[in-house]
Amino acid sequence: MVEFYTPEEILAYEPPKDLVLVGDCQIMRGGITVLGGAAGIGKSLATTSLAVSGATGKNWLGLPVHHKFKTLIVQAENGLYRLHSELKKLDCPQQIYGSVKFSEPLIDLRDLKYRKSLDNELKVFKPGCVVLDPFNSIAIDDTMAAYTEALTLIEKQFLSKEPKPAVVIVAHPRKPKRNEAKPKGRELMHELTGSLKLTSRARCVFMLESTNKRGLLKLTCAKNNNGEVGGESLLRFEGGRFVPETKISLSEVQAGKKNSGISLEQIKEILKEPLTRKEAVSKLLELTSKSNAYALLAKDGRYASHLDEREGKLHFVEQPPSETGIPDSSSSENPGGGENKNNKDTQGIIIPSPPPMGTGILETGKNNLPSKGITQN
Repeated sequence: MVEFYTPEEILAYEPPKDLVLVGDCQIMRGGITVLGGAAGIGKSLATTSLAVSGATGKNWLGLPVHHKFKTLIVQAENGLYRLHSELKKLDCPQQIYGSVKFSEPLIDLRDLKYRKSLDNELKVFKPGCVVLDPFNSIAIDDTMAAYTEALTLIEKQFLSKEPKPAVVIVAHPRKPKRNEAKPKGRELMHELTGSLKLTSRARCVFMLESTNKRGLLKLTCAKNNNGEVGGESLLRFEGGRFVPETKISLSEVQAGKKNSGISLEQIKEILKEPLTRKEAVSKLLELTSKSNAYALLAKDGRYASHLDEREGKLHFVEQPPSETGIPDSSSSENPGGGENKNNKDTQGIIIPSPPPMGTGILETGKNNLPSKGITQN
């Protein structure tokens, strides 16, 4: 059934007070927002930061939060260890307890039992925002039909019933073509996997890029149908959140610069599934040069102790913490790449392996975790 409205009805419409959650309609209830960027650049940390901003009312990526909201993060990549690490980086206040929930690393919108579990969580928790991380865990392959099906599943699951939450989809870039010019501005969104379908359905698209300045990311709002697109901005991670850079101007940095400062966390992200050396290099080309990619993955390379090659594929190996409890000096707390030159001053904390988890949702502020096991990423 299709509804039609007269001009009088449209003019008499009064939007709900909490319709626009963040910025100039960049994140709003009933709409889809996309956050894209290369592997390991900090997208998951940015969405976790969004959840914290929703609970505290503090700005997100320099954008004002108009109304506090709960966030449900439905994700397929991070186990308890990684989630623990990211929340520690954010130095989360107790205000987020009861306002944020994370799923175990599983997204299966085609499974009826999974959808019913989500329906129940949405009904009980009543999130103002749902984060889906990443899009390629919902689309079964790289075809237009798969992208269309994935978006239909998302809209049916999250946007077909009242009250409608805002939906934020985390997306990875497609494999770049040889000799392809680096896009800028609005054209950046076409770098995303399934961009034709994904960005046409989305009302707003953000793109995160690395820069040639260590610790700085470039944020571009490539699309915003319901408000001003706004300009590009630089971000740095400070005090547990991404904040606008005020001391360095955009003219002083090169966005998308191939950065040699690849962190251990980025290597781990790329090798979350075993890859051939050629496949791993291909993924690293999103972040660094070809020669540096091969050097990083060499048997005598910087991260050799974390790489195990078996049956022609590279596997990431977790290093046991040192007896002193000081983290591996090659690891970086710095989103977007770049070496952390202050490791020698860092007070390391050994985080014990958390207990297994499983019914689907991890709630902040609770110690009684479910019993089903998940992968510790």
